[in-house]
Amino acid sequence: MRSRKRLWAIVNTVHRLTWFVPALLPVWLPSRPDLWPWLIIASFATGNFLANVGTVAWQSWMADLVPEKSAGRFWNRRQIPLGFCLVAATFLYGVLLDRAEGRGDALKGFQWVFGICAVCGVLDIWVHLLVHEPEHIPIEQRVSVRERLRSAIQLPGFVTLTGAMALWTGAQAMLGYNLGLPGFFSMVHLKEDHGVGYTYAAMIFAGAGLGTVVLSPWMGRWMDRYGADRVFRFLALAAPVTLMLWWFPGTGYLELWAGVFVPRAIVWMSFASVLQGAVLGGAVLCHFRMAQMVTRPEGRTVSMGLHWCLVGVLASFGSVFAGWMSDRLRDVPLPFGWRPFDLLVVVEAVLVWGGVLPLLKRFERQFRPSACGTP
Repeated sequence: MRSRKRLWAIVNTVHRLTWFVPALLPVWLPSRPDLWPWLIIASFATGNFLANVGTVAWQSWMADLVPEKSAGRFWNRRQIPLGFCLVAATFLYGVLLDRAEGRGDALKGFQWVFGICAVCGVLDIWVHLLVHEPEHIPIEQRVSVRERLRSAIQLPGFVTLTGAMALWTGAQAMLGYNLGLPGFFSMVHLKEDHGVGYTYAAMIFAGAGLGTVVLSPWMGRWMDRYGADRVFRFLALAAPVTLMLWWFPGTGYLELWAGVFVPRAIVWMSFASVLQGAVLGGAVLCHFRMAQMVTRPEGRTVSMGLHWCLVGVLASFGSVFAGWMSDRLRDVPLPFGWRPFDLLVVVEAVLVWGGVLPLLKRFERQFRPSACGTP
């Protein structure tokens, strides 16, 4: 299949349709709730696999579509409307889930959320089909896949960048962050350790999206002027500091105005998540840009496929480690009254400052002679 657009559309359509599974299981198998968790896990695993397959084609397509000199500005402009839509959708989903839980029918709330997400996801594919796909430079058929992979590995800075991004992504995954947004582990921490509902948790998620929007107008110009690798290095230095704000959420409730009480943890983390979203969301844009810079038009799809595959596989160990550590330390007394999530923040900082930053400096030494942005 020579068209990257067609490949992306087919694979991602199937991926988005898997989101209907959690919504329809109570209808399909109402008498077998014991099977629901396994089928949901299987549908998510299948969907994520297909999503990553499609992402490679999409990344290659976008890399050839976006002009090299203005790529940074393109990614930041794209991020602004996405951030606003994210904030609106997050509040909608939080309200739906809390209202359903308040009526004693939390399952129906999740059905609505997954159903809406699946429909919107398919509509997104239809919109993408209207986007132009430039011709990409093909590789001769006689060149084997093994040779293509070897060529990708030999690109200046490719291995170093892949290692740095795998370590970075795995470090964020330990705290539940993905693509700059809080996720599983951080949301579980809020619900179990601070007793907050879905609407409040949505405020944290929306704050991260808002932070990305706030920083985006400057991020593109910085990447085009200084180089995405240098900007990423600055963000990697700041990221653990913003995540340490999870240590100081406070307890109890704060009266915002007459008769309206909000958990102190939510008030604190709503502001903190704006900073986290700005830094981690900016890092996502830098990663997209660096993946574009470190690959060549010839064989770009295979090169990007190898990069994102290695990053995803290696980073998945971060989630596995976080789950294992959280279970092992759940009932173990920790210093300062910490919970396992708080300790994971320390591990994240060690990995980023002790591993990612040195790799980024090495990448800059390897790739800067090949023109990594305008000095």
